[in-house]
Amino acid sequence: MAILALLSCRERSALAPRIELTDGEWNALARSAVRHGVAPLVHTRLSTAANRTNSGSEVPVQVLEAMKVYFFKTALENLRLYASLAPILRACAEQEIGVIVLKGALLAEIVYGDRALRSMGDADLLVRRVALARVDRILRSFGWDQPVADDPTSPRQAQGHQLQTFVRDSARIEVHWNIEDDDSPFAIDVDGLWRRAYPVQIAGASALAPAPEDLLLHLCLHASYNHGWLQFEAGLRPLVDIAATLQHFTQRIDWDVFSRRAFDWKVQRCAWLTLTLAKGLLGADVPERVVTALAPEVVERVVVDNAVKLALSNYYAEVTQTLPALGRRWLTKRRQNQSVPAWVRHVLWPDVGALTAAYPSLRRAPPLRYLMHWVDLARDTLHTSLGRDGRRLASCERTRMTLAAWLEAPATHTAESATSCALT
Repeated sequence: MAILALLSCRERSALAPRIELTDGEWNALARSAVRHGVAPLVHTRLSTAANRTNSGSEVPVQVLEAMKVYFFKTALENLRLYASLAPILRACAEQEIGVIVLKGALLAEIVYGDRALRSMGDADLLVRRVALARVDRILRSFGWDQPVADDPTSPRQAQGHQLQTFVRDSARIEVHWNIEDDDSPFAIDVDGLWRRAYPVQIAGASALAPAPEDLLLHLCLHASYNHGWLQFEAGLRPLVDIAATLQHFTQRIDWDVFSRRAFDWKVQRCAWLTLTLAKGLLGADVPERVVTALAPEVVERVVVDNAVKLALSNYYAEVTQTLPALGRRWLTKRRQNQSVPAWVRHVLWPDVGALTAAYPSLRRAPPLRYLMHWVDLARDTLHTSLGRDGRRLASCERTRMTLAAWLEAPATHTAESATSCALT
């Protein structure tokens, strides 16, 4: 894929590789860049190529203009988000509430060094569980609100790993007390995250950042597992994040510490698989000894192939478009946490909120919503039984569930053996 060649450039100012495409292929590249959330970065790479005659790449003007639109759109959206985030961070600092900035808001500012290069839908903040109520009050004092009331992740019930998303205008902030759900199969050392965090400036305000090894582990876990929900759903962007993080912290990452911590957190399979994809697809600078140290004793090629398909395909959008009633329920976290009878009841009798979102025009006609749901459900079930696309998607979904179970499986060797392997 041409987009992989563009994203494999490790230096922003480096010459883009020679790419010879038809107009249709250039347009397809632009669509892929948007779908994978890397359009701003692709714009920078293509602009570099277009400005250097010795690159050999002739980028169509319409493609450059389309990518420029996303570049400036991302810059504007991020400008607004950082402007909204800054007073929150200052207020938390004034009340001596520690805040670790996670993922996008940290990466755009610190790792990419240009806020316009990394798109993000929200800002993710990690706070200690005891500070949740105070952070809630701070956000509300600045006009932030939670559109959905009585959410199961509220601090009173202390489930999941975050509060209901806070929204103000078009900006969103998510407040976490953990980077994984409380009932996940992993053993995230949250106290260690706090001990190792170091001070940074985000949007001109004081905050904390996770140690490089913790940041990398979090990126690997979120890319591959995503709380057990949508594996590799974000496509190439998380892999690009990992490659950029490795480049930025090239002199600071202690790979032996990283490997041991992956085993301590029980996320070694997530780390191995994600780093394998980042290295194989984008040429990320991952030492081979680290990949060897993390690898399960028996590595099935089908695991990597399935992960690559999820990362490169448009599976999640396709399944919801092709099977709107059944597909949406395949892709909910509730599926993993329910017995088969409970799951069947959920599919037949979904909650009111889900139906309202699926059939907004029938908001005032609850009986009709259920009738439409059952009609769509019957049609989707028929498609998965007799339709070629439906059967293919059902097969992909079974494979995805197998991948999720594989990622959750315990290590077949120990951290000590991993360290020994890493040192050889």
